[in-house]
Amino acid sequence: MACFIQAAYLLELDRQEKHDRDAALAPKWWKPLKYKVVEELVDERDESIFGARLELDRYAAFSNLLVVRPSKAPKGNNSSQRDPPEGCYNQKGHTRS
Repeated sequence: MACFIQAAYLLELDRQEKHDRDAALAPKWWKPLKYKVVEELVDERDESIFGARLELDRYAAFSNLLVVRPSKAPKGNNSSQRDPPEGCYNQKGHTRS
């Protein structure tokens, strides 16, 4: 979750420095984890970005899905792995899922 908080800081930095999509720093903090920004939280007074609402990008998450199980793959269900959260709110310094 710390990477999402860093992304909130970088969203504001990208806005201040007027980065275009190719030069933006913030997406590098959520895209590898297969999330997407649904809403930027903007301060009405100075229009600064103080957080973001992210959610799991299902299309990206399933884009690497291997449909056929390899013959040497272990059988069974590993219950120790948790599903990723559907979404979360991030503010600079705070995360809530």
